Amino acid sequence: MGTAITRIIKTGLPRSLVTAFIAFTMAGCGAGSAPLGVSYNLPTVPTTGITINSVNSQAVAQDTLSGSTGVMGAGPGGVSGIAVSGDNKQAVKLQLDKAIRIANKLLTDKYGSPSAATGVSQTEFCNGIDATEGTVTLTVQGNDERLDFSNCGDPAISVINGAMAATNVSYTGTPGSPPFTLSVTYTFDLIFTYNSGAQTVAMMGRFDIDVNAAGSLTITMSNGEMGLTSSGESVVISNILESRSCSAYNASTYVCTGSMTVSSNYAIGGTNSGGTVTVTTTTDLLINIAGGASFPHQGVIEVSGDNNSMLRITILDDDIGTNSSADDIEVFMDPDTTNGSAFGDEVTNYYTWLNIF
Repeated sequence: MGTAITRIIKTGLPRSLVTAFIAFTMAGCGAGSAPLGVSYNLPTVPTTGITINSVNSQAVAQDTLSGSTGVMGAGPGGVSGIAVSGDNKQAVKLQLDKAIRIANKLLTDKYGSPSAATGVSQTEFCNGIDATEGTVTLTVQGNDERLDFSNCGDPAISVINGAMAATNVSYTGTPGSPPFTLSVTYTFDLIFTYNSGAQTVAMMGRFDIDVNAAGSLTITMSNGEMGLTSSGESVVISNILESRSCSAYNASTYVCTGSMTVSSNYAIGGTNSGGTVTVTTTTDLLINIAGGASFPHQGVIEVSGDNNSMLRITILDDDIGTNSSADDIEVFMDPDTTNGSAFGDEVTNYYTWLNIF
């Protein structure tokens, strides 16, 4: 979907949000329910289908792999993205984590525990000292929680404005202490500003998350849509249905430490590409997190474009050589699936993760 947006998804910024949201909810499950959802407006992008051909097939493959491995993240740094460096992405993640910790500490100090508070709205300094790095306001009503950021962060690094909320929360067991299950709806409308205003990224959307934490960890995202805008370019990822399962994980941070299985289905459209394609995982992606991989070493993804065009991406190996394959990715392109293979218009190319990203 264009270089700028692709690099943002690639930095794992959406994954950082999901991780922060889940941690936010774990700390504050209480009783009752009163909606505190965040309203948002997705950017306008072309909704017409893109015809996949030999000219754009690598770019479509790149954007597809960005979305499939980066909506919720796939290893260190994530795999998908707008042009935000890894350092900036990490700064946002740290700032979100810091703001959430401050909000939860505020509730613990004043009300005994986050889950004991209800009908509460309190504001705290983002640096814990004074207003030089902005404020974060935590509002709690029953199970529902909302964070409102006002110039939260160090202007020279990253600043957050906007809001995110966890609503419709239900759970079994004790969230944060496996085994447990958790269901929650997240809505968000956030603006991240980097390097004293040199770059701004807007991110907005909603999704339902279901967490099942026991011997393994499964996180499912459904009913999802997300918009990203930066440098005059916009992308909308819609109809998101994604499932991630980890064979082993850190029970405190919910970071996968074993092998991760990913199935990701969605539509993605952007202003740079001029249209939309539909992405379906036909064979789950498998990522060797324990071995240090950032990319999957197996899996098959199919992309449907306009005029019966299609792309099939077969993962052969990851970035650490789990399968000892010379090539990492096979990309098969058929500009017209109705004319049969005898027509000879199909093209197969091979890439490494390095040269496709």
